[in-house]
Amino acid sequence: MDNPRPAKRSRLSLACDRCRSRKVKCDAEQPLCRPCQSRNETCVTTDPRRPGVPVVREIIDFAESISREATTIGHDTSSYDKAPSPLRYNTKSFGTVSGTDHNKKDRLRAGSSQPDTHDISPVQQPFYEVSFSTDGRPNKAKMMGGSSSQCLAKTLDLYLHSHNLSPCSGFFAHGMQHAEELSMPLIFTLPPLPSSTLRKQYSSVFFSRIHPLYPLFDIDKTKNLIDELAALPDLRTIPSESVPQLASAYLIMSLGADELAQTPSAEGGKYFRAAISLLGHVILVPYVPALQALILYTIRYRSMNKDGMGWQTLGIVIRIAHSLGMHRYSAVRPSQQHGIQQREEQLFQARIWAICCSLEKIMELESGRPSSLQSVDTDQMMLGPDQIAPGHDYLHWHMKLASFQNEISQHLYGHKLGHRTSAQILLDTARLDRELTEWTNDIPSEFRPGNDLFCADEDVHVAAHLSVHYHQTMIALHRAALISSNSRFEQEVTNHVSDARASARLRKGEAICVSSARAIARISLELHDRGAESLLLNIGPPLLACIVLSIYLVKKPPGRMSNADLEVS
Repeated sequence: MDNPRPAKRSRLSLACDRCRSRKVKCDAEQPLCRPCQSRNETCVTTDPRRPGVPVVREIIDFAESISREATTIGHDTSSYDKAPSPLRYNTKSFGTVSGTDHNKKDRLRAGSSQPDTHDISPVQQPFYEVSFSTDGRPNKAKMMGGSSSQCLAKTLDLYLHSHNLSPCSGFFAHGMQHAEELSMPLIFTLPPLPSSTLRKQYSSVFFSRIHPLYPLFDIDKTKNLIDELAALPDLRTIPSESVPQLASAYLIMSLGADELAQTPSAEGGKYFRAAISLLGHVILVPYVPALQALILYTIRYRSMNKDGMGWQTLGIVIRIAHSLGMHRYSAVRPSQQHGIQQREEQLFQARIWAICCSLEKIMELESGRPSSLQSVDTDQMMLGPDQIAPGHDYLHWHMKLASFQNEISQHLYGHKLGHRTSAQILLDTARLDRELTEWTNDIPSEFRPGNDLFCADEDVHVAAHLSVHYHQTMIALHRAALISSNSRFEQEVTNHVSDARASARLRKGEAICVSSARAIARISLELHDRGAESLLLNIGPPLLACIVLSIYLVKKPPGRMSNADLEVS
């Protein structure tokens, strides 16, 4: 592979407003030009041809491509082109982009009655709201939103560019095929379920290591059902309404086999391929058994780092759950009109709904794509003092974290730029940070996010899952401090936040992101050392940690932790 040459500044780069007014040369560097940096001034650029509309300069000329077929699509891309002419990035106005669903682009026109956004605050995160990947064909393109690692990597490109280093975000184009696609043969077979000994082994691993976090089934009934299916002489003769149960049986065997091996196995792959052959039939019977099977598909996809495919199946799950009224359960406001009135069945379905919410909000934050759920309420789990299950309620903890993730996504991307003041954004960030930190005190210390993992080996992978996604959420909340110039961000905090405790936490936003990234890396290494690696933890959070540490390394002068951070990233 050829090494890409250093990026060069385009002649089309616009001088910032300060340099134009002083009639001095502007180097158009990001995130601050050098003249503004030396004077500690706000660096804002507007296009003289579009007065009143702020712009953010992007790197225009990028290096030669990693992928020969990659081409620019729309107004933005993260892929490179190995053709002789370099890939062009179009300059766009991030000061006028709606972020309601991360990817809306209803731009405000110049001269509109909207608030003045000339002086874009760094707390608004005015960089990249979307990133596209493509393999060069117009019918194959995928978008990631502002909260994704892919968009954060494009911000890293800006800092790399300022050091005359090659950009990195184009490498995401190579992951699209693996995350969004699945290559399977057109002719499928339905293999018999494993022998009794292996069946019990795989089921035991699944129900002891994966099911505690995603309690989808009645364990005894499901084990008996799998045994009944295994006794059938020909699985092709089962009625259509039983197909979702057969798909679930295959997926339980697949997940159990790979979780036992702690790596993709031949047995796990065989039963996964069989389950895939049934996917179309599962969707055609859209009731509770289909929901259970589709959630297992989502978990399986995520375990294979096929998050894009998991996002698609989870969307179907939520639509079916809505049609079944699962979102209507409430301990505080019980409905006498609901079709399910048996208390045990209500609690069972409310638990499935909580799993949907937990997965959806994790994946919304990771992908930046618009969510199917506008609200998440822990009351929908219907948990009263008499419904608390014995042992540790991992799902309840994740449901509460999902409610924070939902609120943070709305806080960061649910408002048009300029519709809130910097003070409002900073105060909301401080409030969410305080509430999220206080919530961890409700969790036993051996499982508490932010603490070392002192729990037993059989629970450590579930505790790690909670902790990793807590740190991922903290990085999303304080991301503005990470990607912005430190002096500008601290000045905004000084100007708008008077509370000493809130101000101190906000000023340490970059350090919080870095600390969370280091924690994710440490947890990944600890799981490996303890022999507790699990399919529940995919590559997304460690990749985010690497990008966060990389931004920190190029922003800061070398320190004593630099070598350790560099080794991790």
